[in-house]
Order: sequence, then C-alpha cells, then structure tokens
Amino acid sequence: MKLPFWSSDLFESTEGFALVTKDVSLTYFELNHMVSEYAAHLAKFDLKNQVAFLPMKMNIFSVVRYLACLRESIVPLLLPSDLDESLMQNLYEVYKPALSFGLDGLYDTELHSMRAPNVALPKNLAILLNTSGSTGSAKLVKLSHYNLHQNAKAICDYLKIDSRDKAHCSLPLSYSYGLSVLNTHLQAGACVYLSDLTPFSENYYDELIGENITSMSGVPFFYQMLFRTGFFEKDIPSLKVMTQAGGKLGDNLVRKFSEYAGLHNIKFFVMYGQTEATARISYVPPEMLDHKIGSIGIPIPGGKLRLSSDGELIYSGPNVMMGYAESNADLFNAEESQIGSLSTGDLARADADGYYYITGRLKRFVKLAGSRYGLDEIETFLEDEFEISCVVAGKDDKLMIFLEATTLVDNLIVTKLQDKFLINRSFIKVLSVDQLVRKANGKKDYASYRDKYSGN
Repeated sequence: MKLPFWSSDLFESTEGFALVTKDVSLTYFELNHMVSEYAAHLAKFDLKNQVAFLPMKMNIFSVVRYLACLRESIVPLLLPSDLDESLMQNLYEVYKPALSFGLDGLYDTELHSMRAPNVALPKNLAILLNTSGSTGSAKLVKLSHYNLHQNAKAICDYLKIDSRDKAHCSLPLSYSYGLSVLNTHLQAGACVYLSDLTPFSENYYDELIGENITSMSGVPFFYQMLFRTGFFEKDIPSLKVMTQAGGKLGDNLVRKFSEYAGLHNIKFFVMYGQTEATARISYVPPEMLDHKIGSIGIPIPGGKLRLSSDGELIYSGPNVMMGYAESNADLFNAEESQIGSLSTGDLARADADGYYYITGRLKRFVKLAGSRYGLDEIETFLEDEFEISCVVAGKDDKLMIFLEATTLVDNLIVTKLQDKFLINRSFIKVLSVDQLVRKANGKKDYASYRDKYSGN
C-alpha cells in the first residue's frame, strides 16, 4: 500500500469492483479510465494548486471528480450537495474558487477568474473540509496529500481491510468519516457500495443482504436507528465488520451491539476521530470492547495520545492537518504537514492499560447554584439510562433537556437527575421534540441549541 488511493498505478494493478450503486458497477480498470479521462479534461484549464468547489453527491460522478482533482493537484473544497445558497455564496466571497462543479452531470463545471495570474496554493495542500461542527462555515480544515494517504493506510491496518471487502457507505462524502470509508477501501483495493438508504428505508436490509455487504459504518444516531428497526433480529450473513464514530454511543447500546457482534462473528469497532486528524485518532480493539466500555481506545497506528496539564486530550500523528483556513489568505500558508500536534478540545482520562476515556468538552459546562456540571456527562447518563436520544444544553442556573420522540414522563427525568447529580429540580426544564436538530452527517447540532439557550 505504498501508492496512494488516487494513484493510476494502484488502480491498474487492482482487480475487481471499485464502486457500486443500485444502477452502476465499475471495476478498478473502468474507474481508472474514467478518472484519467476526466483528469485530462481538467488539465486543459491549467488549474493546478487552485481551489475548486466540489459538491459531493452519493454517486460515482462525485467520486470521479474527487479522484481526478487529487491526480491533477486541484484543491477541492468538498461540500454537501444540498448546501444552503446563502452559505455557498459566503464561501464564494471568502475563498474565490477558480472552478466550481455543478450537479447536472460529470462535465457540468463553471470556470471563475477570481484568482490572480500565476498565484498557486502550496503544492502539498490536497483538499479542504468544513470542520465537523460548522457545515457551510468559512472555517476550513486544510489536509495534505500526506495526511490523506497516511490516515488511509493506518485505518486499513487496524481494520484489516482487504480486496475481499465490500463497504456499505451512506455517510456523506463531504464528511470526513464518510470520505475515510471511501479512501480506505480504495486504498485496499476493496469495493464501496454508495447508498442513499438508511435503516428507516423500506429496502435497507434487503440491500445489505442482496449486495453481500461485509462492513457498515455510522455515527451514534445510525446505531440508534438500527436498534429501533430491529437490527438484532436480522441475519446478514456477509457482514463482518461494523464501525462507529462521530460521537459517543451510549454504553448500553455499545454492550448490545458488542454482544450481537460476538454471536455473529462480527468485529465491532468503536472509534474516535476529528476532521482535523483527517478522520481517525483512536479505536477500541473488538476483543477489548467488553472490558473497556465507554473508552475511545488506543491511538491508531502511527499516532500518539497524551493529556495536557488541564486534562485536554492531545493527539499527534502524520494525519494531523496543515492548519485551519478562515480567510483566503490562510490558504497560502506553506506549512508542511509533518507529524503535528492537535489539541482536540476534549477532556479525557487514561486508565492503567493506556485506554482513553472522554469526560467532556472544554466548553460544555454550566454552573447551577455555584456547582459546575458537565453537559456531556448528563447527556450520556440520560441516553444510557433510558435508551433515548436527547440533547442537554443550557446556561448558568438553567439546564435544558430536549427529548426526542419519547413518552417518558418529565418528572421521572428530573427525579433521576436530582438523585444522580444532586441537581435541584428548579434548575431543570424538560422539553419533548419530535426530532432533534441534526447536521447532514447525523451528528447532533449542538450549535443551534447553544446559540439559543446558552446565552453565548
């Protein structure tokens, strides 16, 4: 796996299917031909080391464009295909792309003359991604070719991905987790099945079985959906690996999925990562999961974890980003992507075996009657205790509990919090909602609650 996943030489030496949808199947030979042709098309525009806006749909055209950009050293900003027009306009004004890709076909592109002549970005800059908490924000993560390749290799290593695997990918490809599923399986010469279906879709399980899917990946909400739709009663003979990242899954559900995985000869990986680390930072080996419930595990191959003096989790490794961009000028920072250090913003502890546990976010705290409470800790407790989805937000002297689609009695919630955390019930307000506010990747949109209720 010395060659990066976008390399033509890698594709030429790989047999079998690369990408599959419900309508199209492409072998590595066919995909390589498409990418090479499209890269040659892009080369006519002389856009090396220039920014291109690339909306990512769950289709083969988006993947071809992405790989062609990497081959041609064009720097794509990967965006949701349904990004709000006002957010898109803001990004245009800030970053002034030389090219933007449309949604109506492979060759649907628009050239722009916003860049000064002969002004190019650093050669090591590969792609731009929104931070996981700010879809459509002007704050971007800068990732190098080295970052992408090293993270793909590390994930292939600990997940043991090989050419026999066929991943079911329904995570957005503009999101670092979904993108990593694509990158790693191409790196290993495996197959990726691109799908718009979710566990709530009528034909979801038929698709998994009919396509002989060997692996599936999801954020906590995905696993909650699996649980609600009777996953434990399903038999998916081909399934060998399940991965979970994008936030903390409740301990009770981790135990249940771990038990199911053990009974069906499936490896269930609980992982932790950030866009700033290209995707993955740590994982729990499946054989250790039952002994380390609640842990984010150990560093991925090539990475290191430590705690700062104030308890913040610090990661270092070859997948750490080149830095942030918040303006067009920031893109021209020529900082090399060597082994760097990332302050995660998460508070953590480590046990005697070197396994790490997230205890909260640096800013996810409130004070009630002079006492400090971690919102993440309360949220995790409620989701675990009642097997529900909720968001815990608030400001000093008010704790807001948002419960999704539940018949739970408010008084029961309040009593449990009072008993567990010694919080006076006068500080607690419980609200039932049909659906929690979530981002496109399925993560809870804490910013919407913070802006509304935190007083920030």
